[in-house]
Amino acid sequence: MDDQIETFAINLGVYIEDLKPAEVRAAFLGKLRKLELPFLWIVDDMEESIDEETFQGRLLADIPLARSQTKAAVECPSSSIC
Repeated sequence: MDDQIETFAINLGVYIEDLKPAEVRAAFLGKLRKLELPFLWIVDDMEESIDEETFQGRLLADIPLARSQTKAAVECPSSSIC
């Protein structure tokens, strides 16, 4: 996931050289907050053993205009039978 965040950050013009993964994530999310645009944050390839604290704290976007969704929910909406 860190590689994906780095790529997204670079694509938004965030300077990430010499930053640790947690700092890149913070800078990336800071940029998204400044843009004040809604976006969908899709989480995929999660380990089945992931705990709730990690899921909430690391995998979901904590930004008011963001909506987070797991890939499984995107592939199989609750209104469908999959």
